[in-house]
Amino acid sequence: MSDTRLISRSPIKLLTEDHELLGSLLEAYDDLAPEQTAEQIDLLQRIDEEIARHIGTEEALFYPTLLQLHDPRVRERVAGALAEHRVLESVAMNVREADTTRERDAAVKSLRRHALRHMDFEELEVFPFCWGLPRVTLNQMGLEIEERRSREGFF
Repeated sequence: MSDTRLISRSPIKLLTEDHELLGSLLEAYDDLAPEQTAEQIDLLQRIDEEIARHIGTEEALFYPTLLQLHDPRVRERVAGALAEHRVLESVAMNVREADTTRERDAAVKSLRRHALRHMDFEELEVFPFCWGLPRVTLNQMGLEIEERRSREGFF
């Protein structure tokens, strides 16, 4: 059966939901007691998966569509966001490779700081450029993000 929806949710709303989820997962890590090691490890796995999924969505769908605006300010901000993605991936690797609880907690603190800064940057400096795209393009991008979420079992 084909998808007959004509209107999707805003891609900005969808990506902001990703940010909110990641923020809540990072907060949940802080709520765990030090002796809840198994729960910490499980939560960090989920955080790692969400970061990878979100970066994948932005790099496969969002940024290429935004670059269709051919605006040097967009190119500059997308380049900055992509560089921040590489930093987030590197810091996430530090979390995975931490040998001690102290190292892991320090790496998670760094990850939280970088993730929050990146999310603020995107929401304030990148997402607003979306409104320069045609409505049909925004709708299509929203549908593609929703389809990607559905395939990956998100929400």
